[in-house]
Amino acid sequence: MMPAFSFKVFAHLKKRKGYCDSCKKTRTVYLDFISPETPHLSQEYASWLEKLCEIYAVFRAGELADIDKMTMYRLDFVRLKRIFQYYEIS
Repeated sequence: MMPAFSFKVFAHLKKRKGYCDSCKKTRTVYLDFISPETPHLSQEYASWLEKLCEIYAVFRAGELADIDKMTMYRLDFVRLKRIFQYYEIS
């Protein structure tokens, strides 16, 4: 879901699946614009939501963007893990 003016825009994409005879596994097509944190959002929209979490409380940012509370907490948790990944206490 992406807001565009006063409308909510939904794009329903089906990933193409195929069976590989050599490795005996089912593979799906990789879409590079889909967010790795949640497959329901694009990367640009997820990064905008992460920036929104920096200035608002997570719950309020979710209300503003009309996103589920747990999706917002998951995005914020991944953002915080990425920020503090190399943090060392001196």
